[in-house]
Amino acid sequence: MTTSAAEQTTPTPDFTPVPLRYRHDGWTPAKQWMFIQTLADTGSVDKACQMVMMSESAAYRLRRHPDAGDFRRAWDAAIDQAWNGLAQIAIERIRHGETGAAFVAVGSLARRRFWFVARSEEGAMLQAS
Repeated sequence: MTTSAAEQTTPTPDFTPVPLRYRHDGWTPAKQWMFIQTLADTGSVDKACQMVMMSESAAYRLRRHPDAGDFRRAWDAAIDQAWNGLAQIAIERIRHGETGAAFVAVGSLARRRFWFVARSEEGAMLQAS
């Protein structure tokens, strides 16, 4: 049985957490790891910040820290991984469509397969076969 791109877990980019003075409400090494993992899974700084209960401004401040070179590289790698995963999901949906609910008549529900359709620069419809 194969797993779809959406079901595969993303490996966390390897990095050394930024050495900071400990604060219970600050960027602990565990929070830094969770932030990078969530960023790799979602591609969203906002969602990653929500996961570790830190603000976006605190995340960008940590990224600018003089000792955060490894963290910055992990951040960039996580964004790349997320985009690659999204591209795989898009290709999978183009090839196979996506099953979704469609209301056929009042009170009835049917399952339909939808394909994503794109337009070329000339305006011609393109659709995966």
